[in-house]
Amino acid sequence: MSIFTRRKALQAMGLMMGAAAVGCGKPEEEEVEAGEDALNVCIGRMDRNVRELGGAQQLHKYEKFVVLVMENRSFDHYFGHLSMPRSKGGEGRGKWDGRTPDPEGKLVDGLTGDEFNPDLNGNKVGVWMPTDQELGDIDHEWEGCHQQWNAGKNDGFITNHERDLLRLNDNDASTKALCWGTKGNDGQPKCGDLKDPMAIYTRKDTKIFHSLVDNYTLCDRWFASVMGPTWPNRFYLNGATAHGHKSNKPAWGQGENTIWGVLRKRCISSRCYYADVPWIDGAYPGGVIGRTINTARVFDNQPLAPVRGFVPEFVRQALDYDTFETACREGTLPSVSFIDPGFSSIPNDDHPPHDIQAGQTLVAAIYKMLSQNEEQWKKTLFIITYDEHGSFYDHVAPPVVREDTRADFRQLGFRVPALVIGPYVKKNYVSHVQYDHVSPISTLTRRFNLDTLNDRVRTANDLRDCIDFDALERSVPEPVVLPRTVVSQSHALDTIMESPGQAELMNRVLGGVPGKEHKRIATNAFLEACERLGVVEIRR
Repeated sequence: MSIFTRRKALQAMGLMMGAAAVGCGKPEEEEVEAGEDALNVCIGRMDRNVRELGGAQQLHKYEKFVVLVMENRSFDHYFGHLSMPRSKGGEGRGKWDGRTPDPEGKLVDGLTGDEFNPDLNGNKVGVWMPTDQELGDIDHEWEGCHQQWNAGKNDGFITNHERDLLRLNDNDASTKALCWGTKGNDGQPKCGDLKDPMAIYTRKDTKIFHSLVDNYTLCDRWFASVMGPTWPNRFYLNGATAHGHKSNKPAWGQGENTIWGVLRKRCISSRCYYADVPWIDGAYPGGVIGRTINTARVFDNQPLAPVRGFVPEFVRQALDYDTFETACREGTLPSVSFIDPGFSSIPNDDHPPHDIQAGQTLVAAIYKMLSQNEEQWKKTLFIITYDEHGSFYDHVAPPVVREDTRADFRQLGFRVPALVIGPYVKKNYVSHVQYDHVSPISTLTRRFNLDTLNDRVRTANDLRDCIDFDALERSVPEPVVLPRTVVSQSHALDTIMESPGQAELMNRVLGGVPGKEHKRIATNAFLEACERLGVVEIRR
């Protein structure tokens, strides 16, 4: 541990963290032994509490839950090809019709290959398979998403994007079609193509995901919690409500009204791991000061983001916990871990125009780290999902939920890719149960007998359908060996250099978007960490 312990750093800076704000016991219980985590007075009781809490019987073997939330892809964009005929480039897996019982979970509600959307002239733009793995960004704000949905017709993907491209050509500042990163064969910046919303990728493009699909559970009814952009959906993932926000704005004073606040009150260990900055630091101002939400970096060699303000680096290091990599290696993961990809400094979040191989590499690295400690792996459930669809086409009209107190937020967003991974998970299974981003909270609430945040949590389906009940009594299967990804270092750097990424988040947490030199350092550190883990081949 650093000579500057967390407690010493707090004392040196005179920061008023407030013992009552970080603890959940009596005053005499708040002090912990030297070398333990001075910012979490429940640390001595956490593992015991997890073992003693019964919760849902089908989840009782799991003591560790890890949730990775990527950015901006739809279900059909990544997995729609599974049900397409082989003659059209699909995998020929049977197509589920959304009604017929499928107890074996072998059918997929994917594409036929004949789907299309009209352009502004009525011309049909069909699904297509790009050879380029870097696509332009597409408008995914509240209004744009609702135009794509078009009251359930799902036929506004191309027309909405076409209008946006026209605004771009007219130099209209209101355009959402951003240009940055890679260049085309003509040497000009790539700004996206009219047909981009209908793009679909296949196994050859997303080998990591398909290896996981072959061995674990794919969810083909996982919807974004709201038909809108990143922050409202991530609010649902953390707190089961967007607090009425339809855009990327913080929820002041709401840190306690989240899964993190509920877990803290029950002395159940939790942490948010981040690849460049924690989303929760900008989304729930005050949550960090009160230590409702604990944060730490993902990789051992990950540099700290450059905060523009008077916060000495040794203090920032002292306030940061052990990395996810270290916790996995030593078997000390908290009971609940959420993982944020890089939002601005590292192109591994899958947000266009980032190379999807960088995102695949992050997933492979997380899986490799989780599976390297046998004792910890056998009691871990790993969940991967995406915050929203990024305006890529999906053919399923999303349903509504009746339990939300705000009428505008009862309409779910489009389907997103989602995988449930771990020992005792059904192999090569497709779960048709309806999920959304509240489902992880519902799963944790039922497993750990937590207080229920609201009616959305009370009624959302948990993930028990993904668990093989028979396997619960058998020996733990070995983790699978995933194929190595191949990432071009130059492409990874190109796609992050001009990107503002989550500018709202960066401005709020860092005081501005990181500069190119930090992006270079952070991206190279990510690639080096994945190379060290043996999950990537870097083309330099």
